[in-house]
Amino acid sequence: MDWNNIDLTSHERESNLIDPLTFDQLLLEISCNIPADKIDCFEVAKQFEIDLKNRVAEARDIFQSNLTNIVKQAKAEREKS
Repeated sequence: MDWNNIDLTSHERESNLIDPLTFDQLLLEISCNIPADKIDCFEVAKQFEIDLKNRVAEARDIFQSNLTNIVKQAKAEREKS
């Protein structure tokens, strides 16, 4: 799939704009990025915010890359109704 040019008339339309963050993924990030002796509430919250910011930034990029497609599709669907 070309994330810079989503086909909104296909199954690609069902794709997430923002990737979900599961507890499993968060725990993996903690395991990979925080030394065992440094795991505490502050560091875990910091890792969560990093993961969240990365997902939001990626979603914004995808949205901006597809904004013209979104507007075009929204207009086409409005004309049908």
